[in-house]
Amino acid sequence: MRWGTKVQIGYYAQQLDDLDDRNEIIMELRRVAPSTVTTGELRGFLAKFLFVGDDVYKHVRDLSGGEKGRLALAKLIYSRVNVLVLDEPTNHLDIPSREALEEALDAFEGTIITISHDRYFLDRISTQILALDGQSAAEHYDGDYTEYHEWKALVRTEQAAAKAAQAKGVSAPQKTPAPVAPQKGNAAASRKAKVSGGGKGGKKKLSATGARRETRNEAQRRIPAGRCAPTLAL
Repeated sequence: MRWGTKVQIGYYAQQLDDLDDRNEIIMELRRVAPSTVTTGELRGFLAKFLFVGDDVYKHVRDLSGGEKGRLALAKLIYSRVNVLVLDEPTNHLDIPSREALEEALDAFEGTIITISHDRYFLDRISTQILALDGQSAAEHYDGDYTEYHEWKALVRTEQAAAKAAQAKGVSAPQKTPAPVAPQKGNAAASRKAKVSGGGKGGKKKLSATGARRETRNEAQRRIPAGRCAPTLAL
């Protein structure tokens, strides 16, 4: 990966080390806000992360793990970075909080790089998948998680057919290659795959269809064990 010269990276860690327990929520967000921003603007932004009314005056030390996660993500997005690197950002979040996060990331104008086991989250924000097999190998796919999983199922079917054909001494069927990111310059097909310096030119997201978001419970959001290793989405 080659970073652009104007890239500003914001990193979300599961440990939430960047929060100051002594601050109120609104003051914690003000740490990354320009001095000219009004309290009303800060409250409006925090509402997108489900902090409404007097909630904004709670101290960080009194928040639950999920609330701290929402606040850390709010700070990260508000800080005006143009590349977000997110490590399992939906961990500790309930379903409404995850949906609020997805809405906020959908409005983010820069590049998002995330690792997650949450397939609905990946479908909502990803345009490219890098699947890690845990054995020093990785597989790149140009699309969201559902598309990647369907392609993998097709590949497994073809591999089984090829093995059966080989055993019978006949020609194996042609393999289906993984879609790859288009080359730079193909404006019609490009999903802006280059990690750029931000702005609308660096935007990389894909909104999920309504059908993919109908089922939202925790068990169904998680990628089943053995189906796929931790997935890095771009």
